[in-house]
Amino acid sequence: MLGDRDAPRMTERCLSLELAGFRVEIQPDALRALDRAREDTPAAIVLRWSDRNDPWLATMRQQCDEALPVRYLALIPPSDDEAAECCIAAGADMVADVNCSPRELAARIYALLSRPHTRALTDGVRQEMLDDLFIDPAARGVWRGSTRLRLTHIEFNLLLALMRSRGQIVTRAELYRAVSASARSLGARVIDKHMSALRKKIEPDLDEPRYILTVRDAGYMIPESTHPSPSEPPG
Repeated sequence: MLGDRDAPRMTERCLSLELAGFRVEIQPDALRALDRAREDTPAAIVLRWSDRNDPWLATMRQQCDEALPVRYLALIPPSDDEAAECCIAAGADMVADVNCSPRELAARIYALLSRPHTRALTDGVRQEMLDDLFIDPAARGVWRGSTRLRLTHIEFNLLLALMRSRGQIVTRAELYRAVSASARSLGARVIDKHMSALRKKIEPDLDEPRYILTVRDAGYMIPESTHPSPSEPPG
């Protein structure tokens, strides 16, 4: 499904994708494409970025939280890391240059549909407890007691990726692949930035994190035991 206000370019892309074997439905804008996805779930939706205040970003994030079986590809300006980060954080599975050729767009959609879905992360994780944290992958939620923590799409996927390999080091490259199928490399700073935000929401003590540990020059891990070490008895 295509959602784009640029009618001439959208028509050209539609014809090229149909020639490539895709069944394509056109919607006049991104929000209508996302609304339509609730009625007739497409395999993928292609959306065009305009700025970080685009209302469709929040709608896409909500659909991701609801675990709709849809892949999202966002078309962004060339080399715009801010746009790429915003789209991925909102749930986009892939980003691509808005000026890419119809042939390249078709190839990217083929690649996107052939890769494991980012929401397939939930397949390998049962409901889990991390001390006082309750993690429910199916509901894409994390609770501390009766309070649900407000994690972004990318923060939740980072947490699930670490939970799937609990007790093992997960590299930044592996974490990046877990949160986005995009071929763009935005660098380790993106993972570190979102990991820092995740820690602020789940760690009781940022000075002594016990849920997510940093392994220097390697990556991150959730240890098998997250209970704090007992204090030394007074001598």
